Amino acid sequence: MQPICSCCQPAPEVTVTDDAGRRWTFEMHRMFGPLVLRADGQPRERQPGTRSAFWPAFEAWRAQHRPT
Repeated sequence: MQPICSCCQPAPEVTVTDDAGRRWTFEMHRMFGPLVLRADGQPRERQPGTRSAFWPAFEAWRAQHRPT
């Protein structure tokens, strides 16, 4: 069975590393943005706050993967 819409398709997992060397794994949803995952692949209960080191690492990844 195919998903009804493209927003329902599985999102790819991506891993980025922040300046301190911490690795962050997340799913990048086309419509909803990043969802940070735990080591077991499930969504973290608490997502990174606005001052988290995740965001600069995410922005660097996004700049490299932005369509031209």
